[in-house]
Amino acid sequence: MQVGIPLRRNWGLSFGLRPVSKIAYDIVRREKLYDPNTGLPIDSSFTEFTGNGGVFLPSIGTGVAIGKINTLSIGLNVGYLFGRKEYSTKRAFINDSVQYNNGNYTTSTSFGKVFLNGGIQYKIKFKKDRSLTLGAFGNLKQILDASQDIIRETFIRDPNSGDLTLDSVYYQKGLKGKIIYPASYTVGFVYERELSKDYSGFLLGIDLVQTQWSDYRYYGTTDAVKNNMEVRIGTQLRPIPKSNYFSNVDYRAGFFIGQDYINLGNKLPVFGVSFGLGLPIPNTNPLARGQFTRVNLALEYNKRGNNANLLKEDMFRISLGMNFSDLWFGKHKYD
Repeated sequence: MQVGIPLRRNWGLSFGLRPVSKIAYDIVRREKLYDPNTGLPIDSSFTEFTGNGGVFLPSIGTGVAIGKINTLSIGLNVGYLFGRKEYSTKRAFINDSVQYNNGNYTTSTSFGKVFLNGGIQYKIKFKKDRSLTLGAFGNLKQILDASQDIIRETFIRDPNSGDLTLDSVYYQKGLKGKIIYPASYTVGFVYERELSKDYSGFLLGIDLVQTQWSDYRYYGTTDAVKNNMEVRIGTQLRPIPKSNYFSNVDYRAGFFIGQDYINLGNKLPVFGVSFGLGLPIPNTNPLARGQFTRVNLALEYNKRGNNANLLKEDMFRISLGMNFSDLWFGKHKYD
């Protein structure tokens, strides 16, 4: 959720909260274990890998625009990036004659730090209703403070009470460390033809996004990540308004292509296409003419990897959002 408030002409304020990432998986693997020295089978095992957590960013920002015809805009956001990551591996041996204790390996990390990002753009007017906007946005490398709890224990699984600890083999709480969040940069442009009585509104934007994942560190260690780059292209058409509803709808489409940041040895291509609609909600309140609501609906298809990679993923996503706008803090002309 994001809220934008105009403070004065060409000066605004925004604040809100948004999720940055989400961890939620539960993978079960059944396998036969072998003696590495003899190659003979030892026993069968049941292993459960789980991950939970996520990262959130509440922020507040401001931006100013300088100029009347051609305008230079500069903005800065200040927020607090925080989150939690919990990874757990639980293993149980499947044996009818010998009883083994189940093992649990859990690492839970909490982190947070003040986060800064900013942007700049320059809007060039060609005609009264046409413009080209050049922009750049990004953040520098950020170092987050972290605290980690490490548990190595044996447990039993009770169908009523869940997992119950038998013995803590190793337990360390509050291990301090640092997490390096990489720098990310976006540059691009938008060509826009404003809506008029003679022409429909049209917008075309192209962005180039790069993230320096090679700088990522988690308690001093690297991960299977690498620098990645994506090209993103989007367009919007706003027809000339008429009496029918669909002439007041915004029509959107876009796609992106690039390389994923996960490093599996080979290149991991990513590709996606999306189609969307901006659906206006009619305002029937005669006392609130400044209110305007639009429902944003989108369908997206993403593809990651191919047959030459260990990772291959196809994903469909449906997105629903709402924009609310109103005129606030207006001065009374009559008492």
